[in-house]
Amino acid sequence: MKDNDIHKLIEQQEKERKAELYAEFEQKHNITAEQPDKRKYAIKIASCAAAAVVIICLIVSLPFIMQNNIKNSTRYCSVNDCIAEDANFTLQEYAANNNLPLLYVDWYDIADEIQTKIFVNKDDREDIIFFQENIINGQNGIIVELYITKENVEVDFISSFEERCGRASTIKDVCVSWNFRNSFGLAVFVYKGYKYYLILEDIADENVITDIIEEMIP
Repeated sequence: MKDNDIHKLIEQQEKERKAELYAEFEQKHNITAEQPDKRKYAIKIASCAAAAVVIICLIVSLPFIMQNNIKNSTRYCSVNDCIAEDANFTLQEYAANNNLPLLYVDWYDIADEIQTKIFVNKDDREDIIFFQENIINGQNGIIVELYITKENVEVDFISSFEERCGRASTIKDVCVSWNFRNSFGLAVFVYKGYKYYLILEDIADENVITDIIEEMIP
């Protein structure tokens, strides 16, 4: 007998012996071998395929979700972390020079006084946190303090204005929160990525608030 035949005979005997031992083990422990369920197998395949689709969708959409969350995340700032700098321009000039959709109260030709400031991060002067422009109408004496932040920026002392605006109006498709009492008015609204806070003094009635904002919005 050749060596190869001997090895084949030994392997065959080992397989038979293993089969016998496994049969004894099943009988001793009352184990019955289950036949594979084709339906369960198909369900498992379908489940795996569905899971794979979900994973692929997550991989594709996750960067967009993260980017959207970063874009829409709110930045909280304290005025104590800002430095006020007198600006040598008006908001109108700044918007035009930087091609920004900033709104302003266009009383420049009739103003008794105009004061524009930028509030910058005390640790980074290039980081503008918000704008402030005070303007006095030379014809009727109305005083307007205008504060502008990016929509996702909240500054502690001006964000509190919104809590005091209990009334709402829609002006040129823009929702405006506002309040009026004793010749004093407040208003808050968002327009094209920027948030506007107005304090108005010496106004005759509440209509002045909506009239001024209507003039601001194109």
